[in-house]
Amino acid sequence: MKSPLVLAVSVLVILAAGIGVLLLERKSAASAQETRARLEMLSREIPELRAELAALKAGDISAEQRGAILKLIADDRAEQKRLQGEDEHKRFTELSRACADRAARKYGLTDDQRNGVFDVLMMGREKLNAMDVQPIDFRNAGDVDAMAEAANKAFQALKTWRLDELTKRLGPDLARRVNEDELGMLGDAGRLEASRQGR
Repeated sequence: MKSPLVLAVSVLVILAAGIGVLLLERKSAASAQETRARLEMLSREIPELRAELAALKAGDISAEQRGAILKLIADDRAEQKRLQGEDEHKRFTELSRACADRAARKYGLTDDQRNGVFDVLMMGREKLNAMDVQPIDFRNAGDVDAMAEAANKAFQALKTWRLDELTKRLGPDLARRVNEDELGMLGDAGRLEASRQGR
């Protein structure tokens, strides 16, 4: 025979299990009702979504939707152009820094002189970008000769400006040598890049 203590514990376990089952059934019922309500709400939205999808497939989009799509495309293009500009600026900065470092090693430039060469290169790029607008205006007008003449004048003005700026920072003899040996190719690369952007 089982002791009264074992019987009492068994009854308590059975009673606790019964209460647990009742509680689970109540929770399940509430959960089932909540799930049914969500399903009904979703089933009401399905026909609306199907109608919108059919309209989009047929190409019937509202002016508001068309405007939103065009704005999204324009924003994306602007962001791509901005990122491309940042990448180009970063590459040109790295190239300019390397050119200034090379000139510093070759000609024994001080840190201030090396930074001056770098500054001239960076300012030269800004000038190239600003000067590129006028030849584009001539090209758009269909005047190829005027475009070529304007481009040549702008390039000569840039070379003169660059030599003047280097002279201020390095002195005349060193400025001439650095300009001819080190900056000629980089300046031409900047000019070619600016002309490519204008196309």
